[in-house]
Amino acid sequence: MAYAAQLGALTEELVEVVVSISPQSDPKRFDILKESTLRKIRHHSFLRTNQFLVTNELDGLEERFRVLNRDGLAGELRGRLDALAQLPNKWTPDILHFLLQLSDQPVQNSKLRDLELLRTLDEESEPPLKWDDIAKEEGWDQDQDLWQSVDFADDSSDEKHILAFDAELSNLEAQFVDIEEDVLVSLIKILNEVKPHLQPLSSLSDIIQGLNQAKYPHPFHYLELLFNATNIAHVEGDEITYKFLGAVFFECFRVYVRPIRLWMESGELIEGDKTFFISKSTTQVRTSQVWKHQFKLRKTTNGTLHAPRFLHPATNKIFTTGKSIVVLKRMGRQMITKSRTQLQEPPLEFDEAFACGPGALTTFSKIFNTAFGNWMQSKHHAASSTLRQALFESYGLWSVLDDLQHIYLMCNGAQSDTFASAIFSNIDILNSQWHDRFTVTEVAREAYATVDANRISCILDVLDLTIRLEDARHAESERAEEMNEISRLSMTAASMTASPKRPRRGRYIQPSEEEDETFLAEQDTSVLLQDVDKNYAELLAEIGADFDRLLKFMCGGLRGVARASSNAAATKWDTLAEMLETGIQERQVFSTQSYI
Repeated sequence: MAYAAQLGALTEELVEVVVSISPQSDPKRFDILKESTLRKIRHHSFLRTNQFLVTNELDGLEERFRVLNRDGLAGELRGRLDALAQLPNKWTPDILHFLLQLSDQPVQNSKLRDLELLRTLDEESEPPLKWDDIAKEEGWDQDQDLWQSVDFADDSSDEKHILAFDAELSNLEAQFVDIEEDVLVSLIKILNEVKPHLQPLSSLSDIIQGLNQAKYPHPFHYLELLFNATNIAHVEGDEITYKFLGAVFFECFRVYVRPIRLWMESGELIEGDKTFFISKSTTQVRTSQVWKHQFKLRKTTNGTLHAPRFLHPATNKIFTTGKSIVVLKRMGRQMITKSRTQLQEPPLEFDEAFACGPGALTTFSKIFNTAFGNWMQSKHHAASSTLRQALFESYGLWSVLDDLQHIYLMCNGAQSDTFASAIFSNIDILNSQWHDRFTVTEVAREAYATVDANRISCILDVLDLTIRLEDARHAESERAEEMNEISRLSMTAASMTASPKRPRRGRYIQPSEEEDETFLAEQDTSVLLQDVDKNYAELLAEIGADFDRLLKFMCGGLRGVARASSNAAATKWDTLAEMLETGIQERQVFSTQSYI
């Protein structure tokens, strides 16, 4: 039954493919063709394929290939026949005979290159590795300065240091190999000659050993070890080791400073970089919160900044500069070009500024902080000045700060009193809607409304009048000084006393007005003449006496008000009077010595 079902399914598929009729389109005709086909298949009178005849035909085909000098095709045919023999199947002779019947002059038309089309490509489990993927993963695609200084030589950068050390050892060995005269060999002397060349390498070996022994080292731990070792070598006065470790430190630090340069120049972070001490929020924040919440300083579990210790003082400035660039981009402001920035950028190299003598008082850490501070300032100054200009000139930050000064700091007492009085009045009458936003807005508009143009013109007129009065007062004081000088000179010659000629006025005055002004001028002159004979101490004593007299008068007035009123404020007026009288009692009578 299984064989019959399988044969029926295959017959249906054969009929459907050959005549293009399906059971759904024409079921009656399809059934007729199916039954006739099954009958012919079951009751055919054909003999089975002779497997020996098929083998002879294939061997003859191989021989003809070799006779025609087509050994390549013959070898491929024999290899496939041998491989097929390892897979026994009763239908193999029939399949081979069927292929021979379909062939068309295989000796002439067969080509060896057509066999490549029969090969199936192995499906790779993983996509092929490309340099673009590596560059994206390591951040090379965003580092535009990576290929600026490239050495295309076939040697590595470490070979020059190894060859230099090998050359020094060869020179020392040559002294003992090619001996021209008798010399005394001393191990101590040889050790002293080799030590300057071995000491830097020994210090570097200690750094590598310390890095390997660390349990959970940070990616920048080697920079901290190099920095500390360089600083120690400088303090100890080991100039050779100091120069060697300093050069190695700056070569390594230039690699670490690449994300810092990218952040301070473009406000961008390398995607997936976990070694940098600045991280970006995974969620998008509003424009008003970009400065505070978009970027954060990455810290460890114990709260320590995830950055080399020698960079901790500079991280806030680096962080602020990058955020300034981000805000400027949000504003649509274009920063200065990169070429201009690089021209202004001080080099971070171990040059003569760092290679100071062993006796120098400045440590390596201070020299590095100064150099790195100058490098940061070249980036920070441009960003901060551009942001400051954009905020104050384009976005009106000064006006906003002025509004804050008036509203929150209440610099204008009259306006603030108007605003506060209206609110406290509603609170005193227990109005539950005292904090209604519409009411508060209306009160604020009334209190902080702009000044009317008529009031401004009136204020300007008052200012003009004040200026004119000040000019008149100044002219009057000059005239009084002139009269004082004339009076002083007239005292030496009483017989020639004469009143000074009064300056002519530009307008007509009545005789009575002129007499009044003459009397006032004479009174002022007499007062000035009385003060001429007094020194500075006497004048201060008189001022102190007048001050005490007026203060006593104020105290008496305060006590009178306190006695006349019966509310709670009366005790406060009385207390204020007592405080003022205490100062009068403690003050002695002003004497001349107390003001010298």
